[in-house]
Parts: sequence; structure tokens; C-alpha cells
Amino acid sequence: TSSSTFGSLNSYVPTTVSITNSFIYHYRDIDIRPTLFSDTDYCLRLSGALSTTISGNTFANCVLGVSFVDSYHISSSTEPHDVIGADNVVIDGNTFVDTAGINLMGWADSDADNLIFSNNVLTCVSCSHVRFQDGTSFNPLIESNTFNGGDYGVNTDDVERVSIEGNTFNNQADFAIRAFGGDFDVESNTINNPGEYAIYADTLSKPVENPIMVVAGVNADYPAVASTFIDWDGS
Repeated sequence: TSSSTFGSLNSYVPTTVSITNSFIYHYRDIDIRPTLFSDTDYCLRLSGALSTTISGNTFANCVLGVSFVDSYHISSSTEPHDVIGADNVVIDGNTFVDTAGINLMGWADSDADNLIFSNNVLTCVSCSHVRFQDGTSFNPLIESNTFNGGDYGVNTDDVERVSIEGNTFNNQADFAIRAFGGDFDVESNTINNPGEYAIYADTLSKPVENPIMVVAGVNADYPAVASTFIDWDGS
């Protein structure tokens, strides 16, 4: 049931991951933004989980702060499974400082759904703050964050149901918010001294995918547990 390279692959996805109240400092401490990234550039990389909490941490001098990548548990496995990314990730109340590359990165094919990115403070000179490369990721909520400096604040390509609410954007060199393809909902944000654009939207379309709520004891593998999940009588 295990692999010398990746550990347990038969179980595939850890049910919960929690990373809290830690100081994470990248050993390279570079001052310029690279044009290419490698496996040594990640402060935190997620490639498959059902529920993750990242809270109260400081990410300092990262090249890539938190990144979503495609799952290692690929279709060649002998165990039947769905190939999913890191879903239901909550990144709340963290500080990102002096990032060289990108603070929050969703790579192509990362399939990261239902992200909540809230109450974080992100400060850099020439980094980019939030980037999603394609529509495999879905339904991110970016709420009540403060983005200081950098080239751009939030930048998405083909991602559906992006919600950007109640954030403060300060002094981005290129733009605060950009969406190419997909769709977005932008509400109650404060944008101070944007560079070329405050909000840039191109080729948006009506979303075709709908979010589905997961309820313990109803449509999930988890039982309804007192004080943890709401019980459901089916009515």
C-alpha cells in the first residue's frame, strides 16, 4: 500500500491537512523574480487533499509561497480513483512577505476547487500575488485580504465562479484584478493607486459549472458527528 517515492498511494488523498502558526522561510532568499520555476522553489505545495487549513503562518522570502499542482496519483495506478487536486483549502490569517515569484499559484491542471483565501496580508516589491493558470480550478473565494505592491493582485485565466470581495489593493504596478475567460464577481474592494488598470476583464462568459455543497452523512463519506457536523434528517 505504499511507495518509496510518494508514500501511501492506495489511500490517495489525505482527509485533512493543517498547517498553523509556523514561520516558513525559503532557503534561497533571492531578490529577483525568476522567469522559470523548479521543484526547489516551493515553500508549500499541495497536490491533493479533501480539506486543508493553512492559518496564522508567516511565509518569508519564498519564491512560490503556496502552490497548487496536479496530483501525483495518476491514472496509471492500479487502484481506481478520481484524479482530483487540493479541494476545500482554507488559507486564512497568514502573512506573506518579500516573495520573489508568486504568493499563491494555481498551476495548469491543478484542479483546486472551493478555495477560501481570506484575511491574509501580502507584501512584496515585484512579485505577483494570486495567479490561476486555467479552468481546472473552480469557485475560489478571495476575501478581506490586503495586497501591497507587486505587479498584480489577482490574475485568473478561464476560472469559473471567482469571487473577489472586500479586499484592499495597494500600489500594484500592472493591475489589481485581471480575468481572462471564465467569470468573476467583484464586490466591495478598495483599489489604491493601480498601475495600468484597476480591473481588467476580457472574454468572460457565463459559468457552466455549479458548486455542490458536501454535507456529512448525506453526500459525503463522513458520518454526521455531534459537535463536528450538522446532523441531517433528509427533510
